Amino acid sequence: MYCDLHTHSTCSDGADTPTVLAEKAAEAGLSAVALTDHNTTRGLDEFLSACEKQGIVGVPGVELSTYYKGTEFHISALFVKKEFYNDIMLKVERFQVLKEKSNIEICERLAADGYDISYSDIKEKYPDSRINRFHIAEKLMETGVVSSVDEAMKGLLSDKNKYYTPPERLQSLEVVSYIKSIGAISVLAHPMIKVDKSIVDEFLSEAVPLGLDAMEVIYTEYDEEKTQEAKRLAEKYGILPSGGSDYHGVSKPGVYLGKGRGNLVIPMDFYRGLAAKYEQSL
Repeated sequence: MYCDLHTHSTCSDGADTPTVLAEKAAEAGLSAVALTDHNTTRGLDEFLSACEKQGIVGVPGVELSTYYKGTEFHISALFVKKEFYNDIMLKVERFQVLKEKSNIEICERLAADGYDISYSDIKEKYPDSRINRFHIAEKLMETGVVSSVDEAMKGLLSDKNKYYTPPERLQSLEVVSYIKSIGAISVLAHPMIKVDKSIVDEFLSEAVPLGLDAMEVIYTEYDEEKTQEAKRLAEKYGILPSGGSDYHGVSKPGVYLGKGRGNLVIPMDFYRGLAAKYEQSL
């Protein structure tokens, strides 16, 4: 029995609707799957209903973009209670406004330098999504400026380039405390990607006493070294292991639900451990 505790739908930057995501999870033979769209809970009701129809366990979640001393960390809340869906949306709304302003500015700067791009075109193509740099990268790929989304993210859309200025974000430690306050389970998502392990270690030393419950130790983009380092840190701080594919459908080619790039295996025990921790908090 296997699970996938990190996925995305069309409610953020994924390609599958919450319903299709649940259907594909069942087809993939998963016993449990979490929807963790970026900074939104909009798809959770549809997702949970679809999971119930498919006879699999659906975990309501959200992946929040946060900052810790200038470093970006993504923190997921799992087992989010329905009564807090709107509260989460309100909490991130101001930051969403700032994020949209940042997106508009990226497109304007690119257009000023001759690139064929406009924010309105991107919004028209993705009317139901929370636009982020991924969608802008897709547009750059469509127009032939870059050969892949990854190339755009590491180049033109990098925070080291003039086109992108990171907007103000939620503060990581405050988010950990907030997730604790609403009775959800907090998971540090893919911390070993693009972040020095010493910074991860420092963050954990502050976040765990505030209630951080878990971290992803199995993740699509981890190699064996990163997987073992993540497991070591989780054991060091006594937090639970989690894992996920970060599935986006065709929006992230080559990454498959529950399987990552083909060799991802997330044991159902990860789900059981997190679920037990959640039950203890009730």
